[in-house]
Amino acid sequence: SLPARDRGQQDDSHNDWTYETGSAHQHIARQLTRGLLEEADLVLTMGPDHRRWILDAWPQHGRKVLLLGQAARVMSDLPADLELDRLVAFLWARRSTDPSDEVQDPYKRGPEAMATAARQIDAAMDVIAPALERIAQR
Repeated sequence: SLPARDRGQQDDSHNDWTYETGSAHQHIARQLTRGLLEEADLVLTMGPDHRRWILDAWPQHGRKVLLLGQAARVMSDLPADLELDRLVAFLWARRSTDPSDEVQDPYKRGPEAMATAARQIDAAMDVIAPALERIAQR
């Protein structure tokens, strides 16, 4: 089972921290449910432990659960003709692991760890968001 902080409980370690792109005070974790997972086309996790937890609970959804870093690596070089409805299959077929795929959990590790995690997330999303926009416009 996931630690309490991953079960939707508030993490107060963000009280002293505001990253350059916003405030952590607006974030409230919520527990992943079967319903949320079934509605999602793609689920991106910070690390392999979260992915494993999801797959232990709902193995039938494994193909749409990837690490944030995995998705960013593959999405950095998408074919020009890739359709949105083929994206998840494309990501799954090209999945691989790299130590840099994992966003280290900054929980109770101080502001430097939080800033590092935020930079990793921002870097991945700087690849993923524009790629999704390009695909959605086709």
